[in-house]
Formats: sequence, C-alpha cells, structure tokens
Amino acid sequence: MFTIKKLCSAPRGEQFRCVFGPGSGATGSVWAVCPWWRLTRRHAVRLVPAVSCSVEEVSLAVGEVVGYGSVKSASRMNGAVLIFLDSPEKVSDVGVSGVVIQDSFTPVHPLVNPARKITISNVPPFIRNEVLAKELSRFGQLVSPIKMLSLGSKSPLLKHVVCHRRQVFMVLRENSAELNLSFNFKVDGFSYMVFTPRRRP
Repeated sequence: MFTIKKLCSAPRGEQFRCVFGPGSGATGSVWAVCPWWRLTRRHAVRLVPAVSCSVEEVSLAVGEVVGYGSVKSASRMNGAVLIFLDSPEKVSDVGVSGVVIQDSFTPVHPLVNPARKITISNVPPFIRNEVLAKELSRFGQLVSPIKMLSLGSKSPLLKHVVCHRRQVFMVLRENSAELNLSFNFKVDGFSYMVFTPRRRP
C-alpha cells in the first residue's frame, strides 16, 4: 500500500514521491513520463519534406505553428518524419496550415486518418481555388493548398502549361476511401461542372 504525490515537472517527465505503507518509513522519488504515455496515434502527424532536412528542422517548423512546447516526440520512420503533439487539436491546426521548410511548403498529414490525394477535373483556370475549397470543405478537412497540375507536355517550350485539373490533400469524413462528387459553378452567366474521381462531365 502506498500513496503518490506529484512533486514537480521537467522536460523528461514528472517527478512523484511514493510513500509506502503506514509506519513503514519507506519513501522515495521516481520519474514517470506522464506527458508521453498519454499520447496516442491521434496526437501524431506525418510529414514527407520535399527538401533534404533534419528531424530537428521539421520539428522546429511544426513548433512554429503549434508552439515549440507542444512538440513532444519526433523521429524519422519509413522515409517520413513522425511527430507527436500534446493534443489532437494541434494536429488539426498544423494539418490545415502546413509548414514551410527551407522555403518549401510541406503538407502535414494526421497519422490516425491519412490524407487522401483528391484530383478535381474539368476546372477552367478562372475558377478560384477559394471557391473550390469552400465546396470541398463540406466533405472533409483540406490539409494542403489546392494546386494546378501540369499538362505534362514533352516539349520544353510548353513545360509551363497547366491542364484543367487541380489537386489537394484532404482528410475525408468517416475515413472514406475516395471522394465522388460533382459541383456546378456559374461564372459570367455560364455554368461549369467540375468533378472528382469516377465522375464524368
């Protein structure tokens, strides 16, 4: 029989004083990593930086968004950097904003519900990303900016040309495997239908 009394906190955990049995006179202090054993997969994010960088650089970039004290654990695993934060809410925050590492934007994906790559087709260049994002956000959380896709021309003279498709990473509601939607947008009196996988215009 013993009681435990918290003494203090420190970077490596929290110190507790254990008092054993009435009259035993045995006491002692033990370090326990309480902030860490409470962490779950819901506290983790996964990043695959487009540039060569250290785990420390990635952790600093994430800490700049959620607060450096919120970064609790970090390591490189299977070609990605895995970081545990102190709350699932921080995971959502950094997932929405993404991070910048060496002037390169890097998406941040929740570990517990990996983001899906969503391709939006039949989108003329004058339809703004903000309009698409507003519609898509009804079906999940956007965790990267919407970007235009290259036409993929073999000629170096046309490498700059984009096609009428865009791409975004999303965490879909209920962990759906795909997004199968179509949207109608009216611009200057004309209607335009855009769609996601398995849809045809």
